[in-house]
Amino acid sequence: MVGLSLSPPWAALSDNDPLQALQLDQQAASRFATTLARSIVIVDGEVAPPPWADQRMPGAKVSGLAVVVRHPEGGSTLITGGVFGANIRRATIRTVTKAPVPIRKIHPLGDGGLCELEVSQDVLRDFIPLSLGAAEPLQRGMPTLTVSAPETDKPNLFFGVILNRLPPPLEHVYATDITFPHGAALISADGALMAITFRNQPNDDNIGWAIGVETLDAWLRPEGPPANSGKATLPAE
Repeated sequence: MVGLSLSPPWAALSDNDPLQALQLDQQAASRFATTLARSIVIVDGEVAPPPWADQRMPGAKVSGLAVVVRHPEGGSTLITGGVFGANIRRATIRTVTKAPVPIRKIHPLGDGGLCELEVSQDVLRDFIPLSLGAAEPLQRGMPTLTVSAPETDKPNLFFGVILNRLPPPLEHVYATDITFPHGAALISADGALMAITFRNQPNDDNIGWAIGVETLDAWLRPEGPPANSGKATLPAE
């Protein structure tokens, strides 16, 4: 792999299955994980105390992941799970090599399952944005992968599969056996974003729920549906 390219690292392999090539070639998988980690940040948030509580008290902490993606209208943006879309009074992003950066605003998307985190484009230039995969529904049995320990100097690939698509009115939600609940990127073997997780199934911690890129693509466009909150969440200074 050369520089910061997301070119598949198995180009020299004779195997025609890129996912299998990653599973069999530890060095290729390590290189790919290290490159993909340049698209992922850690998100740390502080939940605001309830209105009846002393607002000077520290709030509960919540952490997750966010992924830098190519915005369908141009540029890059930062997307995470909907847990950060309500009652967060301050939040930051961080990586293994950089100090925490405050998030300016948090914009819930669509039905609130995902959020767009507003930071400066200068900050995003340090990352490799993932391209959105095909704007069509994912299929049951599709293989996928994510990056574990992206905040370390030795990230790893974690392999999984799309288990199912939920029935209407939740047909934009997919079940997966990757159970990183808040903002984990589900990625194809060619480095394209497939979905982003937002929570685990309430009655089964072995199943995660994710929103596919066909829905994210629609939510990010100006003509897309408005956020359920009707306004941006403003982290406290």
